[in-house]
Amino acid sequence: MKLNISLCKKNRLANRNLSALPLPASVSKPVLQPATKEVESLPATVNQAVQPHEHITQQNIAGEEKQLALMFLDIRNFTPFMEQQSPHDVVFVIRKLFALFNDSIQEAGGRIVETQGDSIYAVFGLNTDIKNAAQAAMDAARSIFHDLQVFNAGYAQPYFNMPFEVGVGLHQGSVLVGRYDIDYSNHTTVMGLPVNIASRLQSKTKDLNNDLLVSEDMFALLDLPADDYQSRYVKLKGITEPVQVRLMGQQYNYKPDNDDMMDYFMAMAG
Repeated sequence: MKLNISLCKKNRLANRNLSALPLPASVSKPVLQPATKEVESLPATVNQAVQPHEHITQQNIAGEEKQLALMFLDIRNFTPFMEQQSPHDVVFVIRKLFALFNDSIQEAGGRIVETQGDSIYAVFGLNTDIKNAAQAAMDAARSIFHDLQVFNAGYAQPYFNMPFEVGVGLHQGSVLVGRYDIDYSNHTTVMGLPVNIASRLQSKTKDLNNDLLVSEDMFALLDLPADDYQSRYVKLKGITEPVQVRLMGQQYNYKPDNDDMMDYFMAMAG
């Protein structure tokens, strides 16, 4: 995949000193403070549990409809790393990777909505039009792949002998953006069918053995030559109609097992 990184992005990456990163636990043995879990008391009555707080309006709860670009990212080979390394090293590395990914997302104007395990869900276009949002999401994805190469070469490979890979799915569509989650804490929520499609696209990167899948709806907003990127129709779990996608990444470096290969051939066959 050709990386069109701006001069300022190149300078930022060139100035990033990987040697300044702290060594993993297996090398430097940092002392980590144990996490504490605060126990919250249950609401006194069911009514208190279901009634919104006074300062929360119905508009905040229901959300505002916006057209956004959506990104789902998953670290593909993180489970084997968890099996081989100590919990300290696992937490240490995932934090470093998420920090790198967050930098790329924020610099492109995006926002991480949710992290879970080794996955990230981010949105673009909260303060811009959808065409610029689509380009921003694409720029962030390219930056993430580039930064990951730098991280692997300067850190993951020397210390752990295990370079990391990610799968990314990009889509766009009309979603509901709210500011409160189920317990009414002040947290941005983005929901809608396009979110499900973006998530399924990320999962499909494994089947298609391509680390960046972009929906045709998203690709149409990018100023890129259509002939340069292979197009496929794929069946996504829970989605009735096949979705047209563009294969815009590279093949994974790992060798798929027999089950993965069967999924790959079935996906390629459409």
